[in-house]
Amino acid sequence: MTATNSVFVDTNILVYAQIASSAFHSRAVQQVHDFQQQNIHLWVSRQVLREYLAAMNRPNTLAAPISRADLVRDVRLFKQQFLVADDLDSVTDMVLELFAHSFVDEGKSDESVALLWRNGEGGRR
Repeated sequence: MTATNSVFVDTNILVYAQIASSAFHSRAVQQVHDFQQQNIHLWVSRQVLREYLAAMNRPNTLAAPISRADLVRDVRLFKQQFLVADDLDSVTDMVLELFAHSFVDEGKSDESVALLWRNGEGGRR
C-alpha cells in the first residue's frame, strides 16, 4: 500500500456524511463512495475518531442531538469501514507524505476542498 492509492479522511467528511442537512452531505457521501469504488485505501486516525465524537456530541450544535449510543455505533462502523492509523511515528510520516502531495492548494480555506488529502491526483475534487 502506497500513498498514491491512499486517502486520509478528515473529521469534517465524517461529520458531513452523517448530517443529512449539511450543505456538504451529498458531496461527502459521494466522494467516499467514489474512492471505495476505485479501491482507494481510506484512512482515519484515532484522533479523527475522537474529534468526530466531540464534534457530534457538542451541545447546541445539531438540530436533533444524536445519542451517545449511536455515536459509539458510528465509530465502531468507521473502524470497520476505514483503515485506522495508530498514533505512531511512522503514521506521522505517512500523514506528512500525504500532506506534502496534497491536491489542496496552499492557503486555501475552502473546507469543501480540504476534506480529503489525495496524493498524486493534482486538482481532483
